[in-house]
Order: sequence, then structure tokens, then C-alpha cells
Amino acid sequence: MESGLEPVRAFTMGDARYFLGVVALLNSLRLTGNTMPLSVLDLGFTAEQRRRLESACDVVGADEDAQAPHLL
Repeated sequence: MESGLEPVRAFTMGDARYFLGVVALLNSLRLTGNTMPLSVLDLGFTAEQRRRLESACDVVGADEDAQAPHLL
């Protein structure tokens, strides 16, 4: 029986200041057995930080003029 529900995906957002927190969140999800896809909204990571995140999840860039990124 098909439930009609979409697969679960985890989302978060961050910038260069919160890089370590984002990494910790992603790692904790994996270490606890979660296999869902992960996505991060890039609000200002450095190029190196973004490259590192892209190896573990989908990284989506936000518009620079976004006034309320938490609503994106």
C-alpha cells in the first residue's frame, strides 16, 4: 500500500560563523543512523567550507538580498 508521502529530508542553514555547528548537526544525524538526504542553505560559507559540505549533503545558495532566509 502506497502512503503518498514524500521521502523525508533534513534541512538546515548556516554561514561561515556556524560552520562547525552545521557539521556537528550533519555528523550527529549520520552517527545516529539517519540515512535521509541532507540539505544546507548557504547563507555565506567560505568556498572551502562549501566544498567540504558538498561532499556530505546538498548545498543550496540563498539570494544575497534575502531578508528572511529562514522563510526560504
